Amino acid sequence: MRLARIGSGAWHTDPAVSVLANMGRRTFAPYKAEPGGQLFPHRRALLRWEATMDGMDAMDLQGWLQALDNADIRAPGQLDPTGRLMRRAERAASALERQDPAAAEVAWGHLARHGARDADARRARCLERLGRSADAVAILNVRLPEHDAIGKRLSRALGKSWPPLAPRDAAPLRDVRLPGAGRSATRPLYATRPEGDTVEAAVTQFVRSAGREVVAGEGRPWAAIASVLCAELLFLPLPGALPVPFLDAPVDYGTRAFARSRAAPIATLKAAIGRDPQGIWRQSLATAGRWQLRGRDPTLRTSTLDSLATAAPTSLLQHLVDVYVGDGIGGFAGWPDLSLPPGPSVVLPDAFPPQLPVGLVLAELKTPGDALAPHQARVHHQLLNLGVCVELWRIRPSPSVDAAMSRG
Repeated sequence: MRLARIGSGAWHTDPAVSVLANMGRRTFAPYKAEPGGQLFPHRRALLRWEATMDGMDAMDLQGWLQALDNADIRAPGQLDPTGRLMRRAERAASALERQDPAAAEVAWGHLARHGARDADARRARCLERLGRSADAVAILNVRLPEHDAIGKRLSRALGKSWPPLAPRDAAPLRDVRLPGAGRSATRPLYATRPEGDTVEAAVTQFVRSAGREVVAGEGRPWAAIASVLCAELLFLPLPGALPVPFLDAPVDYGTRAFARSRAAPIATLKAAIGRDPQGIWRQSLATAGRWQLRGRDPTLRTSTLDSLATAAPTSLLQHLVDVYVGDGIGGFAGWPDLSLPPGPSVVLPDAFPPQLPVGLVLAELKTPGDALAPHQARVHHQLLNLGVCVELWRIRPSPSVDAAMSRG
């Protein structure tokens, strides 16, 4: 009974997934369940896991932090609730930073011990608010781009130096002018429609009007391509990986254990891509339809994915496999906003440089005041070193619109 709950509740909001499957209303991967292995070391661990999963929403920050310390709740792969506990605790600690920086500093220190992303940088900001800049500098890592800005600022305040980061390949800039349309609550709007458009929608329409196709969605289309390439890896019959029916991914998906337990098939897939990238893509596309794929966005048409995958260099397709098996679809965070499949060399009006390359282009969009995040810079560096054309587009309001607004 508990395994059935794991199969339905951990992945699907509707517990009646088996009924939906039997009625033909929803399809699931046709794998054979392989219970194998031992999901929990003993019954007490299973009961504590259940109690944590059931009571998680009713806990406060201290409850989430205490639960993270409890080794008995650990479970394999995606059944491990620590990711959900971490996200709740991170949101609570972030909200606490201005109200009570001392309590937030303690919470971020606790989360840093459990490997929370950016926890040391957030803790350093709390220490800075408390007037403890020297303590803040001591916990920062000079090799991490995420720590560079705050490390420089605190070091200057203390009269000390901060070592420069190793240089990274930076995406070339393209300046694009679009007519502005004011702001929403959080971001600028552009006048490609009477009611205004977000920068992503406005630039998409702008580029299409010049004669090039655009695929929006940041890393989503690339995660979808990776899911097609890795479909057979996802449902290999490994003991304990697919313990019950109706899962859309094995229990270790998105964890380091996924790649470790499938090292040989992953190496075989990457070698096959190296020999015949387009052949492997076509073969994967033909067979992947029978799987309910984690990472496959149903709004993305097969023709759209095909236009990107056939244009991708071999090294990029192999990199997609590495990202997907290493971090799951979460590994595609920070990818550029827009992907432009190959097309004619068009001229973009009110852009400099105006000429678009004919090949695949990945464009990161930034509006005034929006800086490139460290993890985005890291992704750009990786893609550029794989031979991918990545550009940073600075989107600014057209001068004529600025002048009209100033006159009004």
